[in-house]
Amino acid sequence: MQPTKQQNWVFQINGDKQPLDMINPGRCRELQNRGKLASFRRFPYVVIQQQTIENPQTKEYILKIDPGSQWTGFAIQCGNDILFRAELNHLTG
Repeated sequence: MQPTKQQNWVFQINGDKQPLDMINPGRCRELQNRGKLASFRRFPYVVIQQQTIENPQTKEYILKIDPGSQWTGFAIQCGNDILFRAELNHLTG
């Protein structure tokens, strides 16, 4: 199995703010240029669809948390692909 390229995918929500499947940044940029998506939040980057999809079908995502003494790691996984990674720095004295 070859390792996949590590990049953060884009969170996507419906017109009524229901979560949809994540999309890659290139597809997101293309849909934004066509006016079908708009920015909703900067970090993590979330886009909102201009129209509502009735009964959307979504994939199964797994949130993995790695607690550490100085950093906590977060990853969102879909199958074998890691779609989003983030780290949280603990404030230590």
